[in-house]
Amino acid sequence: IFYNLSNILNYTNKPIVTVKKGTPYEETFETYNYSLPGAKYGIEGVEGLKTGSSPRGAFNYIATIKRGNQRLISVVMGVGNWADQDGEYYRHPFGNALIEKAYADYEYKKVFNAGERKINGKTYKLSKDFYATVKKGTAAKTVVENGVLKNENGLEQLSSLISNGEHVTEKGRTTKNSTAKSTVKTTTAKSSGKSLKQLFLDYHILVAVPLLILLLIVVFEATKRKQRRKQRTTNDTQLSRRNKR
Repeated sequence: IFYNLSNILNYTNKPIVTVKKGTPYEETFETYNYSLPGAKYGIEGVEGLKTGSSPRGAFNYIATIKRGNQRLISVVMGVGNWADQDGEYYRHPFGNALIEKAYADYEYKKVFNAGERKINGKTYKLSKDFYATVKKGTAAKTVVENGVLKNENGLEQLSSLISNGEHVTEKGRTTKNSTAKSTVKTTTAKSSGKSLKQLFLDYHILVAVPLLILLLIVVFEATKRKQRRKQRTTNDTQLSRRNKR
């Protein structure tokens, strides 16, 4: 997943981004991910990804973090109350605490070198070095299940798309695959016999209405955010004047 989104991080890892420079459409955006280095609650290694908020979901964000050769993904949801827009700040100290806790407790390190290795009384051949996330101060607990070498670190695997081991070959046996692969089921939509033009004419309203609603929501949210920023600036100016008096 991360590698498919690596281009997005070229934008989300900056506190301020300007797009279409030198054109009439040039626009500058300030991040709402205040855990980015250089932002209000910035900490080491945060590369951004996605923030979000809603009346029902409160304030949330997802961030990727990389320190050395260890990468983490932090997910924080449901912080604060929509009525208090400062919740977009409150979520980040929570996320930062989780990130620092994870790096304090776990490390990503090499467990085995490539080559033959005896594991649980059997000899296996590793085609490459085996790395794993291990709790600091403890030894790696490696097992081989169905030809896959894993490290039991007590952490739950959240997605089958995230690698959870390496295929190994037991000495004296061969396997069809040398690397672990995920199987993804796909479905194919069958044509109804109508041309694309006819399908568009039949369903253009069904497509256009949701898109229009989505556009209105985006414009409405952007307007509200600008108003909030303007109000904060006004409040800061008034406070500064009072302090000078």
